[in-house]
Amino acid sequence: LGLSTDCVLVAGAHDQYAVALGAGCTQDGDIVIGSGTCWVVTALSEKANFESGIAQSKSAVPGLWGSCWSLSSGGVCLDWMRKNVALSAEGETISYEEINSEIPKRKAAEDGLFFYPFSGYTENRKGFSKGSFIGLDLSHDRFDIMRAIMEGVGFQIRWMMEYFKSKPSTADGLKLAGGATKSKAWSQIVADITGLPIRIPEVADLACVGAAVLAGTGSGVFSSLSEGCKRLAVNENVLMPDPVAAEKYATFFEEYKSKAVLLGNIYGLYVFTKPDGSTFTYRFTKAVRHIAFNESRRFASIAEIEFGQLKACPVRAIGMECENYIDTSVRNYWTEAGHDPMD
Repeated sequence: LGLSTDCVLVAGAHDQYAVALGAGCTQDGDIVIGSGTCWVVTALSEKANFESGIAQSKSAVPGLWGSCWSLSSGGVCLDWMRKNVALSAEGETISYEEINSEIPKRKAAEDGLFFYPFSGYTENRKGFSKGSFIGLDLSHDRFDIMRAIMEGVGFQIRWMMEYFKSKPSTADGLKLAGGATKSKAWSQIVADITGLPIRIPEVADLACVGAAVLAGTGSGVFSSLSEGCKRLAVNENVLMPDPVAAEKYATFFEEYKSKAVLLGNIYGLYVFTKPDGSTFTYRFTKAVRHIAFNESRRFASIAEIEFGQLKACPVRAIGMECENYIDTSVRNYWTEAGHDPMD
C-alpha cells in the first residue's frame, strides 16, 4: 500500500457508536437516534442491560456500555411512499421540499390515521411481519399518509426507548442524526411525540467525526476521547417540543399502542425458548403460521402450518431476538397439528 512504517493503526468502532461519539455522547444516559433507511436508537450507560433483550456491547467510550436497537423500516417507508405511491400528476417523484412544506399543514393521528411500519414492534418487543395503515378514509391524501408514516416512526422510537435502562433528561433531550434531520417537519414531530428537546448536529456524517476522534486519541493527538470530542465539537440546532402538540401526542401514543397490540395478533412475530435453550419462531399471516427452529442461533429447519396441515418449506432465516415467552394459542395450535407443545 505504500504506507509509512510510522503509520499508526487505530481500532475503530461500530458505526452507531461512532455516530454517538461524533455527536459528543460520552456520558451515562446520553442517547442518539440515527435516522436513515433504518432508525437506530443508541444509548450509553455505566452498566450493561442484558435483561432487556436489546443488543449490548462495549461502547467507543471506555467504561460505558451501549444499548443499540434498530427499526429496520424507518426511513425506507417514507421513501417507498414517495417513489411508488405518492407520485405527482405527471408521474414524477414528489420533492422533499414539497413534502416538508405540506406536512405541517396536515393531520394524521389527530384525524385517527395511524401507520405501523413492517418490522416494527408491539408490546413485549414482539415484531410485525407486515406494515399497516389504520383509520385511512377518502378524506386523506398522499400528504396525510406521509405524515402518518413520519408519526408512526416517531411512535415506534418512543415505544422502543421505554425498554432502555438509560433515560434521557428532559433538559438535554435526544440527539438526532442522519437523513431525517434534513426535514424540520419530521424532526419536530419526533420532538413533539417524545416530549423532549431534539438536538440536531450541523454535520451530517457524524460517524466520520467519531472515527476522527478515535484516530486522534489513538495516535496521541488528543489526550482522551473527551478532549477529542471538545476539539472536534459539532454545533447543534435545538428543536423544542410544542407543549400543546406534545400533550395531544401523549394521548395518541396510547391509542397507537393499543391498536398495535391488536395488529400483533395478526402480523406478530413471536420467539419461544424451549427448556433445552433452543428456540422456535412463528409469524402470523392471515392463514399461515411459519414455525422456525433454531439450534444455537442457526435456523435448522422451517415448517409451515396452513389450515392445520404441516408441510415442509424451504429453509429461510427470520431475524429476531430470543424471548422467554409462551403463548397459549400457539401451543394449542401446535398440539392440534399432532405435536408435543414443546417440540
